[in-house]
Amino acid sequence: MYGITHVSVGALLGALWQNPFGAAVGGLVSHGILDAVPHHDYKTPVPALIDIGLSTAALYFLWQKGNTDPKPGSYSMFAGGLLAALPDVEIIMGYILDKMKKGWRWPRIYPSHTGLIRHGHMDFPHGFYLQAAVIVGCLLGIYLLKFRPI
Repeated sequence: MYGITHVSVGALLGALWQNPFGAAVGGLVSHGILDAVPHHDYKTPVPALIDIGLSTAALYFLWQKGNTDPKPGSYSMFAGGLLAALPDVEIIMGYILDKMKKGWRWPRIYPSHTGLIRHGHMDFPHGFYLQAAVIVGCLLGIYLLKFRPI
């Protein structure tokens, strides 16, 4: 799954949960569930870099939302989004360091990255459309839960 998809689902869990610790655990678990769903992954670095930029911007927005919202659980969306995307850091580090040190492999520990949880695959464009629908659904859910005026 794309990083922004993981961040979106984790943030939605945080908006629903209203507890940063619970949202973080939910986000971490959601990563494996999403990886098991057939989806499209990048084949080249450029889309991955764009995704990293979007994911970082989304996390920054969620962090700022937590800083400006005095209500309890205001960091829940950030915690859920961050922990949902965090397992992919081992993929990024592996990609970078494996290219630098030939013959050496960055260790993978997250279950969907080790093969313990089967990693689903769907060809482009269907896998892209699936993730776009998940992202839009999550953003709509977050808007309705957290941002819509009452």
